[in-house]
Amino acid sequence: MLLHRLYPEVEAAQGLAPPNVAEQVLHADFLVALRIAEAANLLAHDSGRYPLTGVGDVNTYALFAETFAQLVRDEGRAGFIVPTGIATDDGTKAYFGDLTQSGRLASLYDIENRERLFPAVDRRMKFCLLTLGRTVAAEFVCFATQAVQLAEPPRRFRLTPDEFRPINPNTLTCPVFPSERDAELTKKVYRAAPVLIADGPHERNPWGISFMRQLDMANDRGLFRDAPAPGRLPLYEAKVVHQFDHRWATCAADGSSSDVAVDAKQDPNFRVTPRYWVDATEVESGLAVKGWSRGWLMGWRDICRATDERTVIASVVPRVGVGSQMPLMLFAPREDMRAFAALLGNLSSLTVDFVARHKTGGTPMKYFVFKQLPVLPPDR
Repeated sequence: MLLHRLYPEVEAAQGLAPPNVAEQVLHADFLVALRIAEAANLLAHDSGRYPLTGVGDVNTYALFAETFAQLVRDEGRAGFIVPTGIATDDGTKAYFGDLTQSGRLASLYDIENRERLFPAVDRRMKFCLLTLGRTVAAEFVCFATQAVQLAEPPRRFRLTPDEFRPINPNTLTCPVFPSERDAELTKKVYRAAPVLIADGPHERNPWGISFMRQLDMANDRGLFRDAPAPGRLPLYEAKVVHQFDHRWATCAADGSSSDVAVDAKQDPNFRVTPRYWVDATEVESGLAVKGWSRGWLMGWRDICRATDERTVIASVVPRVGVGSQMPLMLFAPREDMRAFAALLGNLSSLTVDFVARHKTGGTPMKYFVFKQLPVLPPDR
């Protein structure tokens, strides 16, 4: 019971066998808090008061930021401190896109708390000094750890409304550049290559890509088997693959994984041992719904970081079961198979990785980030 775990001294003092009064009070308090949270969420969604940030799982700092944008006069200014996610997260893209495209974002100074600028705040917390006001180009500083760094010229860069659109056309969110040189180089990359998929009424999807999460590692756990058998396929997890390598790691009997030795990779008949197997019918039925008939699958590692050796890790695997941490790309029919090899090479390039590092804030390589990577179209 909950009381046993959290408040054993209360239970002992009352001499009551659970369920008891203290536990019932705790449960009632929880229900009140839950109702307040749901009511606040409903107000944000349906009142019309927050048209830009009252979406999804509402965060109050976003509502706070939208209130400032509503109150400031057209010729006035407003400055406030909010998490940097206001400029980079998918849930606040409508708000930030409205600021940038209307020329109302004056500056954003991103600060990490690694040096304990605020001792009571977690060191991993990123916040920003956001200033609203009419301007031709917004000014940015990213990855600062001290206030004096905000004045260092190499760190400062500017972006006009027109320069946001090629870099993040779907979300109009802010890429996070450590220096002006990084910003200029990224702008040059996007002048040479468009995003992988451009959303909107005039969608551009030259590769004909549709996405698929084949087997969820939590929700589909009941389908997983611990041993191979006739009619079963291996279940490839993201950790098994790497760039140009579908035999990067293999699993031991206890479920632990280790890198495949070079000698084993030189054997063309070597196959990795997965942690689980899954019935082939589960795999084939899902692919049949998508109309996928090829004997291979292409996807990318969902878990990544901007500080890893490589951020975008895309690979091709056999027609097997694939875990949810490796989202798949399925393609429209195409005769020339060399195009798919070229796409994989593009996704594995240092150029794409350089850009991805400026867009990846957390650990997941989210769909909205992946779709906005610079990728040469098939006719190139």
